[in-house]
Amino acid sequence: MHVLHADSTSAFIAAGVQGPGEAVTSLGSTFAPKLLSKTRVDNAFYGVYSQRIGDSWLVGMSRIISCSHLFATLLTHMMV
Repeated sequence: MHVLHADSTSAFIAAGVQGPGEAVTSLGSTFAPKLLSKTRVDNAFYGVYSQRIGDSWLVGMSRIISCSHLFATLLTHMMV
């Protein structure tokens, strides 16, 4: 099963990425990293998937960390 995150894909396109190796991270209600690659990368164990974009592959993750969890973790570490 491939999960496509339309908001993070739109953010990736809007960022104006120029070529393979460049990445965009979207931070909203979820944390969604995206990387442009010449090679397809899929790994179900880690939740990594690829979708075609032009002549390249947009590699992303479907195991998205909730931002509320991320912020709570950061705050906990900052207070220690």
